[in-house]
Amino acid sequence: MSPNNVYALWTDLSGDSGCTTATNEPGTSTTTTCKTRIWFSRSTDGGATWSARTKINNQSGLNDQFNQFLAVDETTGTIGAIYYDTVADAGRKKVDVYYQMSTDGGATWAAAVKVTTSMTDETTTGADSGNQFGDYNSLSGYGNAFFPSWTDRRSNASEEIWTAKITTSSTPTFSISGSAGTTGATLSTGSASATSDSSNNYTISGLAAGSYTVTPSKSGCTFSPTTLSVTVSGANVTGQNFTATCGSGTTLFSNSFDSSAGWATVQVSGTTGAWTFVTSGINPTTTPHGGSGMAMFNSYDASSGAQTRLYTMTGFAIPSTATTATLKFWMYHDTGYSADADRVQVQAGTGATWTNVGTAINRYDGSTGWKQHTIDLTAYKTRPPAPGGSA
Repeated sequence: MSPNNVYALWTDLSGDSGCTTATNEPGTSTTTTCKTRIWFSRSTDGGATWSARTKINNQSGLNDQFNQFLAVDETTGTIGAIYYDTVADAGRKKVDVYYQMSTDGGATWAAAVKVTTSMTDETTTGADSGNQFGDYNSLSGYGNAFFPSWTDRRSNASEEIWTAKITTSSTPTFSISGSAGTTGATLSTGSASATSDSSNNYTISGLAAGSYTVTPSKSGCTFSPTTLSVTVSGANVTGQNFTATCGSGTTLFSNSFDSSAGWATVQVSGTTGAWTFVTSGINPTTTPHGGSGMAMFNSYDASSGAQTRLYTMTGFAIPSTATTATLKFWMYHDTGYSADADRVQVQAGTGATWTNVGTAINRYDGSTGWKQHTIDLTAYKTRPPAPGGSA
């Protein structure tokens, strides 16, 4: 534990689209996608510079976190944090106390642990709001144990001060991270593993100090180097990169949305909603993932249940000798209207029949940004060629 380390923990809005200013605050709304989160930042030079702020527990649900407190166990350097969280209450009023810890100076955080055994609702009749519920919550830690204290009025009883002993691990843990060279690869040390994300990056967490061999794997891919020997000694290890060469397969179909060439649309049900080809989008504001254009569906004008098919006019057959067949495409997700049921359903056309393939992909899945989706078409080997894509 460096004497120059300084840690900060605070409550703020989540920072997602539509949740960045005071006017976006959730207030009494139970359905708004704006929510409060616990943020963390650290300085390793006595406060001269600070790391980028991060959320220590950013759940996808509509819940709020607040009244945070941070403490450091000076015997181990472990950071402990507590806060109220409404995650178990759909009404976003009742709270539990949650605890999280970091053994690597706040670079990573362990999963949240619920401390309380019963929720408190400080909004009910009889609550003594004049006592500033939660303002005097506290936390102390020493010798691999943390002791939170908090205001509690479970079962609508009088306000009381509660505490609990939380025992932490005496062994600090660290991480190994880098680029796998491809998405969806498994990186393993034998005792721990991680999967590379859409940017090819991976982080293997929860590693004690020691020597590890990192081995990447993914069906259809070869890696260089085949393994990396990594020594973890008191700090996270970054920059452990691989180059991946994937796929000896054949591309049967490829088309962009730069223009409408090669594409057609038809109204399947309802009379509203339309696919268009654009170079930028609004609600949300975005630009194409690749190329100069993208396909946009106007769900704003579409009535509930309306379906419009966008399909390619050039069919193709999947050879019977193919081991697997997949369709990959990029889709933009946002959180602007999470109560709506906008979704894309891939379909395969075999002659005059259209069949749903895979599960419909929700536009509002709790994430923001472009995401690549993969659909398994292996079941369609040797079937007659026909226009094969629909959304």
